Amino acid sequence: MAGLLPALAALTALTLPGVASAQEPVVLPRTLPFLDKAPPPPGYRLEMRPNTTMSVVGASIFGGAYVSSVLLAGTLVTVEGNNPEDWAALFAPIVGPFVTMGTGEDVGFGPRGNATAAVLLLVDGVTQVTGAALFIAGLMTDHKIWVRGDIPLKPQAERATPVPELMIGLRGAGLRMRF
Repeated sequence: MAGLLPALAALTALTLPGVASAQEPVVLPRTLPFLDKAPPPPGYRLEMRPNTTMSVVGASIFGGAYVSSVLLAGTLVTVEGNNPEDWAALFAPIVGPFVTMGTGEDVGFGPRGNATAAVLLLVDGVTQVTGAALFIAGLMTDHKIWVRGDIPLKPQAERATPVPELMIGLRGAGLRMRF
């Protein structure tokens, strides 16, 4: 019986390496999600961060819908037999599909219009609006997050919520954003 105890301890040490060996240092995650009713985790501080996930999803949705709209407009404007003025409004972001529905001769829900094209333009316009709204909402809303205390704070200018800067000129337009 006296020899059984050391053998059992050796077997346990072989099968459970964390029990008998020295503990390795635990590396804490850089950030933890914020839970409303949970106490603050030791060694972490609370920070506010912009919702970049929502912004990226919104920009992707808007970009996909707008690129498809521009490709469709480029195709329809160059095809012979089509009136280029009917489809040129599709080059405008967000409002282009709605303007095209109202001004296009072959597009509409009436007896002379193509209802399928009108429904596709409506879906395209709603998708662009949804993507733009998600993008802006992601920039405007902050979410709480726990950050490890040993990570230095960012300077105040860098921690400010990013604000999009829209530039419109005679020959083009641009949108600039800094994170």
